[in-house]
Amino acid sequence: MSFSFSQPQNSLTRKLLISMGVKIAIVIILATLMSYFYLMSVLKSQTLAQLEKYILERGQRESYLFTLAQDNHLLLKKEVYRYLESEQTSQAQFDQLFVKWTDGTIRNRPKDHSPSDFDTTQFPSVFIGPQVDINADIQHRVVTFYTLLRHYGPAWRNRFVDTYLLAPENIVVNYWPGEPWALNAKADLNIQNEEYFYVSDKKHNPKREQVWTGLYFDHVIKDWMVSLETPIDDVQGRHIATIGHDIILHELMERTLHNQLEGTYNFIFRADGRLIAHPNKMAEIQEQGGQFNLLNGKDQHLIRLFSLVKNSQSNQMIIDNPIDMEYLAVTQIKGPNWYFVTVYPKSRLSNLAFKTASFIFIIGLLLLLIELGVLFWVLRKHVAKPLNELILATQQIAAFSLELKSDEQKPFQTLAVERTDELGELAHAFNRMAEQLKMSFDRLDTQNTEFHKIIEDIVQVAHHLAEGNLHITLQADYQGDLIQIKTAVEAAVSDVCFVIEDIVQVSQGLAGGNLQVLPTAEYRGDFRQIKHALETALSELRQVIKDILNVSQGLAEGNLCIMPQSDYQGDFLQIKKALEVALFNQRVVIEDIVQVSQGLA
Repeated sequence: MSFSFSQPQNSLTRKLLISMGVKIAIVIILATLMSYFYLMSVLKSQTLAQLEKYILERGQRESYLFTLAQDNHLLLKKEVYRYLESEQTSQAQFDQLFVKWTDGTIRNRPKDHSPSDFDTTQFPSVFIGPQVDINADIQHRVVTFYTLLRHYGPAWRNRFVDTYLLAPENIVVNYWPGEPWALNAKADLNIQNEEYFYVSDKKHNPKREQVWTGLYFDHVIKDWMVSLETPIDDVQGRHIATIGHDIILHELMERTLHNQLEGTYNFIFRADGRLIAHPNKMAEIQEQGGQFNLLNGKDQHLIRLFSLVKNSQSNQMIIDNPIDMEYLAVTQIKGPNWYFVTVYPKSRLSNLAFKTASFIFIIGLLLLLIELGVLFWVLRKHVAKPLNELILATQQIAAFSLELKSDEQKPFQTLAVERTDELGELAHAFNRMAEQLKMSFDRLDTQNTEFHKIIEDIVQVAHHLAEGNLHITLQADYQGDLIQIKTAVEAAVSDVCFVIEDIVQVSQGLAGGNLQVLPTAEYRGDFRQIKHALETALSELRQVIKDILNVSQGLAEGNLCIMPQSDYQGDFLQIKKALEVALFNQRVVIEDIVQVSQGLA
């Protein structure tokens, strides 16, 4: 017959997949967390190392032009000394190069000539204030400045917008290709009032060092500039000249504001807090003409950064800003000694680590799905299918529906045994168990048949006994331990027969008037109660009969006062009462007859 079984609600495959999936998912989550923190550590060390390398290279790059300007000034300073020690300039040389304008100034072109006609690529422009007393020393210095700038100015034009030499007497010699600056200067110009000069005088620069001006916006070229000034003193310590370079900061600012590491920003400030460049403060810097000091502003974050940088060690390039969750990469631009700062948000590290960890997590989930798919296929093919076959075979055994194959040495085969693993061993063991169960079932079936026959035989005997047939015998074939049942039943039937025959004998004896008859059979077990009851009944019956005989004999002898003397029990009490009533009535009758007889007599 066909056999089907219901699918279990809690599938082993499902439970294993869920269990393995949860465990692997936990492992993936833990691995992701460990990866995140490990990546944070690695990224932090790598990023800080890259930041340090970046800021070092950036500082060197941005410092190059400023250090080059300082080197140029040192070279030109030596040349100024050397030229000034040469032969004095003649009046003719001076007059050949320069002319006096109607405004009282001396310049190197007639005033009626347009400055635009002046060849600024070949010649420096010259301005000598109207109050200057032209003497041999002045002439010699001006011609020297003019000559040196004609030589060195063109050589440095590719790096610097201009090169100039100033004299404290209010003299300017400027080489600026495309801009005849000295020719366009107003007659009332006094360089003593200009920062690019007074930063080099003895009052403002007593150490006589190279000095940088602050940031300022040049309205001529409409760009941000800074100037390097190098003072020159003669052997007597008299200030005789100042060398100057104007450096346009357009490219530096563009690089600072727009050339940065991804996710970061740069800014530059001076040691006194004056801000040079900042992506969010350029409008304020422009409004204050380059004089914006961050310490006077309300940006607490910027003030905090300034404080961290100023309070750090001189060789410390990376500064932690735990309040704003930032790293500061700091270097100094050599020359003006500006602080170049790169602000690196820590959130970028965590974002990078999170993205990488998320990628690892997603890959882990994909691998988990693939692994669960493979595990599902393996469990379904190599575990669930054999187990289902085992369940089917087990249910078939439970339903007693195993198919017997009489043409094989083995009675049946329920499971495939080609496998050599644990399931194969289980199949072998199951088949052996099934064969043993089949043999047990066969033996049990045979025994059941025998039991049915024996039960029918015993029921038949009981029915015959109930019908009064005491000579019935067991007809079934009793074997083995069942013979004891047969012996016990036959012994019970024999005992019943003996008891019944003894009772019949006693009854026949009583019917024949034999009051001395007694049970003679051997009564056992509960049959002894029958014997005892029978003997008691016979004894009481004999007592009653004997009492009746005594009463009868007394009456026969004329004893009308005789009475039953025995102890009557049960229904014998009615006999006693009837006997007493009969005796009473008889006495009454006899007494009445006697009375009548006496009357007749």
